[in-house]
Amino acid sequence: MQQGKIITIEGGDGTGKKTQAELLVERLRGQGFKVETLSFPQYEEPTGKVIKAYLDGKFGSLKEIPAKAVCALYAADRLAAQKRIQYWLADGRIVILNRYIESNIGHQAAKLNEENREEMMNWIYDFEVKDLGIRPSDLVVFLSLPIKVAEDAMKNEERKLDIHESDIGYKLEVHKAYALASKLYGWKNIDCMHPTESRRLSIDEVSEKIWDAVKENLG
Repeated sequence: MQQGKIITIEGGDGTGKKTQAELLVERLRGQGFKVETLSFPQYEEPTGKVIKAYLDGKFGSLKEIPAKAVCALYAADRLAAQKRIQYWLADGRIVILNRYIESNIGHQAAKLNEENREEMMNWIYDFEVKDLGIRPSDLVVFLSLPIKVAEDAMKNEERKLDIHESDIGYKLEVHKAYALASKLYGWKNIDCMHPTESRRLSIDEVSEKIWDAVKENLG
């Protein structure tokens, strides 16, 4: 039996990752593929509950907690899901993930000065994949969207923002860190803005671009 694949949807806050992951799952199933999906953090799991407390600021501010400590917290959440993911892959299923290792790479490296980010990114990847044995993504689809546009989208969400989402300066650094990581690791970059009309692409337009990238990866 052919081994399955992990396809990860990544991007900053407000880029529509969850929606696009759901649409991709639906489309793949419609094409006859066996598909499973997860979103990280897994807030219903013990590891996810600790992450929720961190995001709610219960352990301190962004600057008070060492980036590598936060990396370990998020990595533990992914490690807790590995048995399921490995089973699905061995069964030939396609696993669609809303955030994965790449979120640690983007969000935690953003806490460092720019000259130290590449080293941090490589440390995170090695820590999760080589040290912990977390299965890496086969394809990373990165949704690229200007911060201002993403911010406007999040204003329509009726919920309290966490310590990542509420810090615009931090989100600007995350945006830059993601752009660097996309180049370093060869992610599939999806520009979510229209090339000539100065508007955000519709959900369906982005979905089509993602589908083109996925079809190419699946052969």
